Amino acid sequence: MNTKKVIGGAILAILIKFAADFPGMLLCMGLLQIKVIPEPVSIALYGITYLALTILFVKLIFGKWFKLSKEDLFMPKFSLQIPYVILAVILPLAVCGMYFLFAKGHMVFNDMGQTKNIGVVTEGFFAISVGSGFVEEILFRGVLMNLLKKRWNTMVAVIAPSVLFGLVHLMELEDCPFLDGLQLMIAGTMTGIMFSLIALKTKSVWNSAIVHCIWNLIMCGGILTISNQPSDCFLMTYVLDSKSIALTGGEFGSESSVFAIFAYCVVAAVLLFALKKQDQAKTETVKSAVPEFENI
Repeated sequence: MNTKKVIGGAILAILIKFAADFPGMLLCMGLLQIKVIPEPVSIALYGITYLALTILFVKLIFGKWFKLSKEDLFMPKFSLQIPYVILAVILPLAVCGMYFLFAKGHMVFNDMGQTKNIGVVTEGFFAISVGSGFVEEILFRGVLMNLLKKRWNTMVAVIAPSVLFGLVHLMELEDCPFLDGLQLMIAGTMTGIMFSLIALKTKSVWNSAIVHCIWNLIMCGGILTISNQPSDCFLMTYVLDSKSIALTGGEFGSESSVFAIFAYCVVAAVLLFALKKQDQAKTETVKSAVPEFENI
């Protein structure tokens, strides 16, 4: 695959993120305006529409036009491997645990009323968790990473989309001080590398997506937030005594904190080691098969 086609494909992948998001957003806003169905259902439809359109666009553009198979895009038949489901739960709980153990603070509960509580949880699950989690994995790890891998090599394929992943999240902030932005770029890049290694190890975006999905649900899905001040958008806030951006994560929040970055690095290191062992085993298998082939 030539360079122009890869760059064109990368641009299309980013455009799909917005093209799939806009109709779902319009649908949700329209349903909320006419009040035909409850707000939580409208939000759920937004998340489902966002994901469905992303999959449709990817299949049409990269399946039909680029002639890439489901396996090429790391999008085989949906299935999950148990170790990554376990990792999906342990990772955010471990980061929260580090806060509770090593960062002084106190818990504040925010009772917004039953209707609002349901709305917050619904938005967290369908829009932030399932919608963003699966969409970003399909586009960054399924499409972008594999396009770059076909043109260059695995290192470029892992690093470049991961840096872009950090930049996309940085662009979501309207006003971000330099140090906050730098910390977010480090966190976003390391998160991207971690997700990329999961996808490479399993040859499937579904495993990286479940880790991404549950991370979003627990860390920014409306249930719990960790900050130096109470939030009226979450059911619970662990209010930190410290205002250090190393702990708070700055403008982006705890997902870019030193605790989170440490967790990303540990998981990425373990995955990198596992991939190297996997490659060594394949090499040894091929070498052991050569003499047998020569003797035929």
